[in-house]
Amino acid sequence: MPDQGFPRARLSTHARRGLCLVVAAPSGCGKSTVAARLLADDPGLRQSVSVTTRAPRPGETDGVHYFFRTQEEFDSLAASGGMLEHATVFGRSYGIPRAQVEAAMSAGTDLLFVIDWQGHRTLRAKLPGDVVGVFLLPPSREALRHRLRKRGDSESDIEGRMAEARSEAAHWAEFDHAVVNDDLTSTVTAVRAILAAARTAVTRQSALGGVASGLCAAGGRSAGTGKRILIFLAQRFPPGDFLGREASPLGVAARPEIITDLAQVRNGVGCARDVVAGHDRLLVGCAMLIMDFHSSPQGLA
Repeated sequence: MPDQGFPRARLSTHARRGLCLVVAAPSGCGKSTVAARLLADDPGLRQSVSVTTRAPRPGETDGVHYFFRTQEEFDSLAASGGMLEHATVFGRSYGIPRAQVEAAMSAGTDLLFVIDWQGHRTLRAKLPGDVVGVFLLPPSREALRHRLRKRGDSESDIEGRMAEARSEAAHWAEFDHAVVNDDLTSTVTAVRAILAAARTAVTRQSALGGVASGLCAAGGRSAGTGKRILIFLAQRFPPGDFLGREASPLGVAARPEIITDLAQVRNGVGCARDVVAGHDRLLVGCAMLIMDFHSSPQGLA
């Protein structure tokens, strides 16, 4: 059943470069569940496929679950710079193949990575500007301990995972966004909003240059259409504050901070939409940017 609450935005039909969405969290914070929910209902998001030297398990397919390689093949690929990140765990090697990631992003596909803070740091260094990091936090230490007990971990394992969680949580501010996972539906909604805002970043949409040029050119607006571009400065308000009880005909609260002249816009997060093309897209875009800002380390400071 689809999550209720925050509306989803359609993917743009304009070409853009894909991105890498990293979801990291201490064990027991729900990162695998959040990742599965994101992948289940977003056709534009794919799980990153890693390279491994371990043998395939029953039901696993090469190129779908992993790229299965011999140790010699793995070492050769790593030595030639073909890995974005790699490590050896319990005698088996795992890595993120550069060629497949680059090909997916060039095709406009977004990739999901469920990795730790070290993997996030390495990926960010290798792909500057292409990584959006989200760190999930538990509501409290006791809530995390309760979750670990509920899933059947032994007391000794729980103590080890709690110590590991303290170490991992120390790196939360290295990520672009942090979300407290106290409710699964709300958390998935927040991460969807972060992904949607990242997809519409100006730096990812070079193909829109022609569209923007047409709008800004002299006589670029069609006479009689009443089209207007609205810019909403999301930093000015707490989440949801832009929606007032007495809304304008566009469905957006009539506030002086909502301006209609591009010449007035300076630095800051904004959302532009053609109000004739669709009021819903304006509303969704504004909400995404507000949630995006307030989940950042700066917004949570």
